[in-house]
Amino acid sequence: MTLIDKNRSDLCLSCLACCKTLRIPYAGDVSIESVSFYKARGIKLVEVMEGGRRRIYAILDHICPKLTEMGCSIYPVRPRSCRLFDGSKDWQTSKVCAWNKE
Repeated sequence: MTLIDKNRSDLCLSCLACCKTLRIPYAGDVSIESVSFYKARGIKLVEVMEGGRRRIYAILDHICPKLTEMGCSIYPVRPRSCRLFDGSKDWQTSKVCAWNKE
């Protein structure tokens, strides 16, 4: 592991913002009734522009079951999606991602 990789790993393990929320693409009804249904259950529907396209996501507060008091319990062998995720560039985590403090 390079020094840059080690520094980024340490930053990830100190922040964990991306491990505490779940984002699911949403293609359902966005009527007032549907939005109220999800809101009453603690689920936010968020509209964002990605690549010039309007996308809607359901956002849930959800702590990853692999997250412990010591950090990610599977960090060295975490899924590819976790390894590739860059929280500093993601619309959902960019304001809190520790990588922005480099």
